[in-house]
Amino acid sequence: MKDQLQITLDSCDIFASLDVANKERLKLLFRPRSFHNNEVIFLKGDPGLGLYLIHSGRAKICVVDREGKELIFTFLVKGDLLGELAIFDGKPRSATAIAMEDTDTLYLDRQDLLEFLGTSPQACMDIINMLCQRLRRLSGQLEEISFLDVAGRIAKNLMAMAKIDTQVKESPERVTCSITQEELARVIGASREMVNKILNSFVDMHLISIARKKLIILNSNELSRIANYDGDN
Repeated sequence: MKDQLQITLDSCDIFASLDVANKERLKLLFRPRSFHNNEVIFLKGDPGLGLYLIHSGRAKICVVDREGKELIFTFLVKGDLLGELAIFDGKPRSATAIAMEDTDTLYLDRQDLLEFLGTSPQACMDIINMLCQRLRRLSGQLEEISFLDVAGRIAKNLMAMAKIDTQVKESPERVTCSITQEELARVIGASREMVNKILNSFVDMHLISIARKKLIILNSNELSRIANYDGDN
């Protein structure tokens, strides 16, 4: 049976396509690092000395302004990478990463990774593809802010979060979104009051239910229509 490290590598989009020999080489380079709920993994401006592969748990990528206002770029789960941008340009971290629950990661030193990539052109191409996907998601976020109303942005983010949770929890009986109203407000750039008002309207329309701080999707088709969601961003 494959060990847990192998399973985590297989769930990561840039490492899953590597052949067995390269995966075995890569496994020897990772070191375990664990973080508690709300613990900072790295701060914006920190040196980019390595990347983190999430083994279990959940993290967010965000920036915080001088007044303490937080803007969340994305949520990351098992198989996702943290801090890969600084690996290649050698510049400081462009954002802050924070564990959203107790989170186990696998740390890979920058120099070790660069030496490995020097012997694996396919891994280089996979990383380029992943970075392009990140740029597409960022472009989609900017488009949402520019063209979608708040209800549309909320619906789209609920659908995206439900997709993530479905990937993490194998065959869940109910599709839930592991995100609080405050976090959702930070993601879409709206007030918590506005988010609360729209979520309550979604409850009245029987699109979602809210129980024990979990958002449960009841009508994904209608949410998709509101979001004009295509599933590719």
